[in-house]
Amino acid sequence: MQHVLSANQFTKEDCERLFTIATRIKTSPWAYSHELTGRIMGSLFFEPSLRTRCSFEVAMNRLGGKVFSEGNATYSTSTAKGESFKDTLKTISQYVDVVVVRHPQEEIVAESANMSDVPVINGGDGMNEHPTQALLDLYTIKDAFENTEGLTVLFTGDLLCSRTIRSLLKLLKPYGTKNILARAMPPDLAYFENWSWIEEGQIEELLPTVDVVYMTRHQRERSLAREESRFVMTAKLAEKMKPTSVIMHPLPRTEELLEEVDNNHRAIYFQQAKNGMWVRMALLYSLLKERDWQ
Repeated sequence: MQHVLSANQFTKEDCERLFTIATRIKTSPWAYSHELTGRIMGSLFFEPSLRTRCSFEVAMNRLGGKVFSEGNATYSTSTAKGESFKDTLKTISQYVDVVVVRHPQEEIVAESANMSDVPVINGGDGMNEHPTQALLDLYTIKDAFENTEGLTVLFTGDLLCSRTIRSLLKLLKPYGTKNILARAMPPDLAYFENWSWIEEGQIEELLPTVDVVYMTRHQRERSLAREESRFVMTAKLAEKMKPTSVIMHPLPRTEELLEEVDNNHRAIYFQQAKNGMWVRMALLYSLLKERDWQ
């Protein structure tokens, strides 16, 4: 039994195998509709979530399993009474076959996973990691481009607090992408690997040369946020990009990505969200039915 806690644990070969399963499920979802019959997934979210929680729960249902859901776990579990998170996780693991956890505290999911009697999936821990988001992001990129090797990926938004970018950069490393971080301030992001940086004022001139623009919102709920991106993607700016380029966003969006961009063929962020269901179906199937992750 193995947990899913960090993007670091997935090799390129792991990703390719998982994506093959995801594509099979996407092509013939009915063929997998009873694979996890009799299994139960615990959904334990201590932070608000729409796409991660719902796509995991729908994924489990589509595989024939059932879901025990605590979408407001901060107040609906005994942690509100002073119980430790480890005890809560240990208890939930007595009732289910896999647990998906989101928590605002960095590293707490990984530190507590050994208390669980079943696999634990990190659904996002503070500013640290979001490995399943990174998997669906990489799947979306590979689905959009015939050749993923050597793509130029421009990251914009709240880079300091973005757990999605941290995890995605780890998965992109074996693919030889050129990763550019656009910031309003000089970089102090030592925890990012394999990247270069530009000032936000250079984004517009760089747009015609990039393959992927990966946008993030300003995470005002993170008290450590020190800067707010001023870059806003408009329909006019989107047209400056190559016809083959794509615009991605883990969502939710706020003011950084205008709705007028939605009709542009480069905008694939809602397909990105849908891909989360297929990839998470593949992950649950692999964890509970097919194999352990090394």
